[in-house]
Amino acid sequence: MSVLVGVSIIVQNRIGPVEAMRQLHPDFTLGELPALMRSSDIMWAMWEHAVPASQLRELQIFASLTITNPTTLALISHAFGDMGGELGEKATVFKMDTEQGKALLSSPNGAGFAHFLIQRKGQLGLKRIFSVAVVRSSTSWHSPCMVFVVEDLEKPVPRPEDDTAPVAEPVDPNDTEMMDAPAAPLGHVPAENKHGRRLAKRNFVRMHTFTLDARGNVTLFSSFE
Repeated sequence: MSVLVGVSIIVQNRIGPVEAMRQLHPDFTLGELPALMRSSDIMWAMWEHAVPASQLRELQIFASLTITNPTTLALISHAFGDMGGELGEKATVFKMDTEQGKALLSSPNGAGFAHFLIQRKGQLGLKRIFSVAVVRSSTSWHSPCMVFVVEDLEKPVPRPEDDTAPVAEPVDPNDTEMMDAPAAPLGHVPAENKHGRRLAKRNFVRMHTFTLDARGNVTLFSSFE
């Protein structure tokens, strides 16, 4: 995770403690896990630490990069299928008043951002996710990235009076997002983690640069140094 002061929170390669323990020590007990383990809580700790108090409310963007979570990949694939489009270097924007946008926000790679805004209204003010831009990364796997745009609200938005359907609890955090797994092609999860192990054995800096213009178009470039 990283923070761009007064602008954005960027996340990548998230894995929850529960899923990590399942992989490393299948016989673990919940009592062995830390109390602080939700991605929304960890993001807030980083945001509050890195951002001056006068800029805490200036959050504009959440970005989830090089996504490999199979559930999220499936939702992205369905979203593009519904729209008759495909993942590319030019971002496709899904607003939150569409079924596709809502599905992507509720995904393992989006739900933590919703929790973040819901839980921190006192510190951040009333905010909501307005849209999500989905774009193909420049990595060798061309994995998708999602950029969620945040907007301020003057007052809470009530649920529609005729909306009596139960609301499912969003999944948080990315419990199935593999920690050092290479970014996979859309709809494909790598069977092995050789690339991830190789990277773990040397020091490197992963650089991400993205721009958001007034029309919501996102340009993203990733590189290693």
